Amino acid sequence: KLSLKIPIAINKDMSEEIGVTNSIEKRHLEMIKNTKMDKDEMIKIINESFMNTDAYLKENNRQKILTLILIGGWVEAQYIAVSLSKGSPDTNEQLTESILAQKISLELMTMALQNVESDKTLSELKKDIDRIYEAYILMENELTDENFKQFCDLIAEVRSNYVV
Repeated sequence: KLSLKIPIAINKDMSEEIGVTNSIEKRHLEMIKNTKMDKDEMIKIINESFMNTDAYLKENNRQKILTLILIGGWVEAQYIAVSLSKGSPDTNEQLTESILAQKISLELMTMALQNVESDKTLSELKKDIDRIYEAYILMENELTDENFKQFCDLIAEVRSNYVV
């Protein structure tokens, strides 16, 4: 079971600021806030919320904002995770499994970055995401200390490209 302690107030304020509050269903926020749920249930809620928010921002010509927020948050979460792993898949097996499980989210981001050649920022971001995806494929084929360390270094490099 996953227990998420999401700072709901902060997320709510951010959602209101970019105008997506109505795209996130209240029942999902309550479920996340008040219960422990299994991984599949959490993924389902996250995917549904993503699709609702994506549709809202597309309708209001704000797709780029969503893309940048989601990918930035994902990269930051991966950076924290790989920092905790200390560059080794053996530091914490559960953490390593969580890092590897993020390939699903990465595939969603890759879809969100289709056809972005005309936007310089998103085009550069797509190149970085493609590099991360290739690193996932290497780890998926064979998880070694070396390719895990390269992945960790890549996440740190990509993060440093966007953090001011």
